[in-house]
Amino acid sequence: MLKSIVNAVDFVFPHLCPGCHEVNQSAGLCSACWKQLEWITHPHCPVCGEPQILHATLCSSCRRWLPLFSSHRSLWRYAPLSRKLIFALKYGRERYLAHLFASWLLPLVLPLAVNLLVPVPLHPRRLMQRGFNQSALLAQLLSRMTGIPATVTALRRIGKNRSQRGLSLQKRQENVEGAFVCDADFAHRHLLLIDDVFTTGATLSACVSVLRDAGAERVEALTLMKVTL
Repeated sequence: MLKSIVNAVDFVFPHLCPGCHEVNQSAGLCSACWKQLEWITHPHCPVCGEPQILHATLCSSCRRWLPLFSSHRSLWRYAPLSRKLIFALKYGRERYLAHLFASWLLPLVLPLAVNLLVPVPLHPRRLMQRGFNQSALLAQLLSRMTGIPATVTALRRIGKNRSQRGLSLQKRQENVEGAFVCDADFAHRHLLLIDDVFTTGATLSACVSVLRDAGAERVEALTLMKVTL
């Protein structure tokens, strides 16, 4: 009886792949879209997570400008499908995608000895316009999955900066200078900073600078997608 009800529900409300919007046998991506995602695996730069050939050596970007975070990992390279999925969450308000993303991020979180999850905040005006912060949503979901506490209020964005899109590394750094403040004491804490996209690392580094000033001993970083060199 229960199986018949489940089959009837699936018939009336079929699962749609969030990548191609075709009917799928289960929730999540279809096999064709799954193969289109460019997953970042080993080897990669031990600091920024840039995919590379030589294992455990710094990438050219980190040799020029070493980020302030201890390490960063991302799920995917920047590609049309990964961009589409993230935009569907951020601008299409398809919040169910955050549950999928958090489950895929989980294997990257578990090996880290962090004791607090901190999302990159939105400016209050942008938060009001969008209605939610996708990074905070991911942090809260990962907190439930791991039992690691998350704080969505300690790190705040006070500067209403222009979009980072299309800016050089130097301009990105200047654009986020003074944009974040921290109201907490993070002395001796090992934090995991969570955001959606890594482009140059300027936003993450600006956040890490404030967190380190607040006493954080180490700050790791985690994103969904990385713009690769």
